[in-house]
Amino acid sequence: MEELVSAIITTYGRKFGVIKRSIESVLCQTYKSIEIILIDDNDPDSLFRKDIENSIKDYSEIRYVPLLKNSGAQKARNIGIEIAKGNFIAFLDDDDEWLPDKIEKQMNIISENVGLVYCMGYTVFEDSRKTVDYVTTKNFRKEVSFVDLLYGDYIGTTTQALIPKGVFKAAGLFDLDQPARQDYEMWIRISKHFKCVGVAEPLFRHYVHEGEQISKDNLKSITGFERIYNKNIENYKKHPFARAHICLLISSLYKKQKNTNKFLYYRSRFLLYSFLSFFCEPKKIIEHLNDKKSCSKS
Repeated sequence: MEELVSAIITTYGRKFGVIKRSIESVLCQTYKSIEIILIDDNDPDSLFRKDIENSIKDYSEIRYVPLLKNSGAQKARNIGIEIAKGNFIAFLDDDDEWLPDKIEKQMNIISENVGLVYCMGYTVFEDSRKTVDYVTTKNFRKEVSFVDLLYGDYIGTTTQALIPKGVFKAAGLFDLDQPARQDYEMWIRISKHFKCVGVAEPLFRHYVHEGEQISKDNLKSITGFERIYNKNIENYKKHPFARAHICLLISSLYKKQKNTNKFLYYRSRFLLYSFLSFFCEPKKIIEHLNDKKSCSKS
């Protein structure tokens, strides 16, 4: 008998015509023991809420959960986790979609000590309809550790994640104070306690469009990465090349904001920790350069 998987779709500011694409991609899964939970994070009197309420009636198999007020993606996902009946949780953004055998192939490699299964995928640009490899597909690893994730996000979006529900008891739920990169922050926490493994096949499509996406908000991204850095500062101190990398990333974001003081502070930190890493972690530098080479060839 197949284990029940709870597919949590959170939605905000999206017409049902777009959400329907995500829903249908779950209904078309080759793995059939799936419950669909749609968390509606729109304000009760919004046009988006009314549109969804009118349309969801055609999907009697979906557990529709309208929130009393807009509470944010992390809160919506946490509510979904708490009410899920399945022993496994899978997330799907309301404008993305799964390929038909995603859950089946992920469930095939789940084991007792695995806390997260991710996969390869595609990015689709809505305006041009151009399809390319999803960013983490270019340097995909079949397994990533806590230390690997300090060096960078080798996993990516929540749309690709399959997680045993019990994992959240050890790692905690999504951080409500994390303004951006909530997924990356969660993967780091999970990797402290469990193995994170991947299916080396593209199993989802991530859509990029003109609508609002948190990843496009530079200020939120800065705060998000700074919180990740500060939360894990003791571990970053042990790995200067990882510390150099995140400081470089934050400095680049501050440069876009034209915040000279912050840019110079983090850029100087990047140079310092890069210098230290030549003596402490030369193997990691070579590994990083090899990743860059493989990305440029793809």
